[in-house]
Amino acid sequence: MEHISLLSWITIIGVIATIISTVIAILHYRHDKSVGRNAGYPAGMSDTEDPDSLREEESEFKLSDDLVTRVYCGVPKNFIARIFYDETVSTYNPSRENTAFIVRNFDWDGNFDVIRPCDIHLGFDRWDFREKRHTEHFEYSQESLGTLYAILLPSGVIFGNFKTVVFKPEYYKSFQALPLKLDSTMKWFGATRDRKVIAVITNKGGTLSVIRDTLSSKVEIQQVPANLSGNTLFCGVYFHPFNGPVKAFYAYQFQVDMEDHGQQILSRYDFDSLEITHSIGIEGLQNIAQRPDMKHLTAISKTELIIMDARDLRIIRKIPLSLARDREKYVCPPIQYSPCGRYLAYSYALTGDIEIVDANTFEHLHSFISNGIPASPIKWSADGRFLAAGFSFRNGKNNQLHIWNVQQARLVTKIDGLRLFDANVQHSEHPGNFYWHNSRYEIMVLKENGHIQNFRYVSPNVSRD
Repeated sequence: MEHISLLSWITIIGVIATIISTVIAILHYRHDKSVGRNAGYPAGMSDTEDPDSLREEESEFKLSDDLVTRVYCGVPKNFIARIFYDETVSTYNPSRENTAFIVRNFDWDGNFDVIRPCDIHLGFDRWDFREKRHTEHFEYSQESLGTLYAILLPSGVIFGNFKTVVFKPEYYKSFQALPLKLDSTMKWFGATRDRKVIAVITNKGGTLSVIRDTLSSKVEIQQVPANLSGNTLFCGVYFHPFNGPVKAFYAYQFQVDMEDHGQQILSRYDFDSLEITHSIGIEGLQNIAQRPDMKHLTAISKTELIIMDARDLRIIRKIPLSLARDREKYVCPPIQYSPCGRYLAYSYALTGDIEIVDANTFEHLHSFISNGIPASPIKWSADGRFLAAGFSFRNGKNNQLHIWNVQQARLVTKIDGLRLFDANVQHSEHPGNFYWHNSRYEIMVLKENGHIQNFRYVSPNVSRD
C-alpha cells in the first residue's frame, strides 16, 4: 500500500466518485420513470377520481406490440457535472429539457419504421417495429446536449436541438446542417400530411423557414419574412392535416396564459410562392384548426371561438366560450376538426373536459370528462369515430391517454404512463407522443419508460378470452 502514489489515490477516488454519481443518476432516472414528472396544477384544483372510470378488462384498445427502446450512445464529457448541478434527472421539467436520459418524442411512418431522438448526443435511433429490431444509430455530433426532435421525411430524417440536421441514408448517408436554431418550448414544426414540406418560425418570430424534401442528397430550404415578432415569443405553423392538395398554410402567434398581450397575428401564406396573402390580428389567440373541406378556419382565444373564411381570414362568426377562464394559469387549448367533417373537438377549461360540437352549427353535442389538464394535441382516428387526448395529473398520478367513441359518447380506453413533453408545444403534430394509423383502428403511444406500444381496437362484441 505504501507504494501507491498520491496520483494513484486521486485516480482511485475519482473512479469511485464517478461510479457513485452514475448510480445516483440511474436511481433518479428510475424514480422519475416510475412516478412520472407532471405539470403543476393551478391552486384549488381538485384531483378527484374520474367518474367515468374504466377497468382494464373493459378497454376496447388492447396492447398488441411493445417496442423497448434503449440508449445507444456514450456518456457526454460533462455528464458528472450535470448530475451535481441538476437537482434531479427530470423526465418532464422543461427547464431541464436537455438533461440526460429523456425519452422526448418519436415519429412513425404508419407502417414499421419508428425513430426517436438520441437521449444524450445530437442524433437519432431507428427501429423496425415489426421485427422489434434496432436498425440504425446516427450521431452527427458528440456534443452533450440531447436531441429535442426527430422527424421522418420521405427520403430521410430531420433532427436537432439548437442545431438542425438532415440525414439522407439513401444518398450515401449524406447529411446537411441547416441554418435553424430552435428551442424546446417556443418553436415547433408544422408538416404537410405527406411530410414532404415542414416549416417553422425562427429568429424571434421574424423568419419563416420552409424545408422541402427532394429526390436528392439535400433538402431545399427557403426563408422569408414572417412578421410575427412583437407581442409574444410563441409562434406556430399550421398545415391542413387532411387529404387533398395543399394550396395555403398559416403562421401565427399564440399565447399560453390569460394575460393581456394585445392582438396576436395570424397570416395566410401561398404554398408555392410563400407570399403572405392575408393577415389578421386576434386578441388572445391560442390555437387554430381548419375544416376538412378547407372552407373555414377556426381560432380559439381567451374568451371565444372565432370562425373565419380560410381564404381571406374574414371573420364569419364569434361564439363565446361557456366556462369562465379567468383563473387559468396553464393554458394552451387543443382544438381539431374530425376527418369526417362532422365534429369539432376542443378543450379550454381547468377541468380538462373535451367539448364536442357540430362542425357546421356549433351546437354542443358532448362533454368528455377527464379531471386532468389537457397536455397534448387532440387527435382523431382516420374516420372520426374515435378521439384521443393526453392528460397530466398531479400528486404523482400517471399521465394518461384517453380514447373515446365519439358517436356513442363513451370512454373506451385509458392508457397509463403516456410520455408528455412541454405542454406549450401541444399545437405540434410533429414530433409527437402518439399517432393514429392512417387507415386502421390502431394507435402508437410513447410511454414514460421509453417503450413504444401499439394498441389495436377490439370490438366489445368479440370474445377477449
